[in-house]
Amino acid sequence: MGYVDDDGKAILSRIRNKRNNEELSLFYHLSVEIKDVDISIDKNGEINYKYNENSILKQIVNCVESLGYEFGNIKDL
Repeated sequence: MGYVDDDGKAILSRIRNKRNNEELSLFYHLSVEIKDVDISIDKNGEINYKYNENSILKQIVNCVESLGYEFGNIKDL
């Protein structure tokens, strides 16, 4: 499917329009997602994070799962 860009729209379109005989694989870099994670440190020094429920990665996962696919580890191939 290709590289996931900053807004994820292109990869979501490619996933939705994938042909049956086409593999579903993509490259996702953390730099795309970092803007969707709010990190803070509380008064006890604990790191807290809040993850945006509408992030690109979550949209991709939801899209893939809605089409009936499952994620797997490449080591299991």
